[in-house]
Amino acid sequence: AIDDKLQTDVPESIEALRKANIKIWVLTGDKQETAITIGFASRQLTSSMHIMILEGHTPEDVHHKLSEFVGKIGQANLIKKDNAALIVDGKTLEHALDPSVQESFLNVALACRSVICCRVSPSQKAAVVEMVKVKVKDSITLAILLLPSFGSWSDYFWYMGPGTTIVCLNSFC
Repeated sequence: AIDDKLQTDVPESIEALRKANIKIWVLTGDKQETAITIGFASRQLTSSMHIMILEGHTPEDVHHKLSEFVGKIGQANLIKKDNAALIVDGKTLEHALDPSVQESFLNVALACRSVICCRVSPSQKAAVVEMVKVKVKDSITLAILLLPSFGSWSDYFWYMGPGTTIVCLNSFC
């Protein structure tokens, strides 16, 4: 088996961006298991986080699950602690981007410290970035295409609130 390794300083860089109050969303074609493993290795996910896996076969299923997450986020006071992560696969993301569900999905995602969307298509990646650009007032978005040293393509999407700036760290911006 090939030993998967992150490039030098990736975990430290992600931690520095997080300390600057920049939320990082990972949009990748990788399998869920791989995406979660990479999330832990890069410090995008931590063992102290409340990890919520969004799964559903219809927009109604996804909306119901998101409502459950809203209850969990509020009950555990995770928003103030900024200690929740949302994991969603491409099939579920299709339903989460449905106009009847999109607002709930966005609200839950924005309340999370980390968002990882796995097994997503290029068009879904574009739709997620566009959703934030249009729906989140005064947001600044930056989508960067990365080729990590372990060989899979991932897009890292940074969501920044009002007044936040970032320097492009890659030639593809």
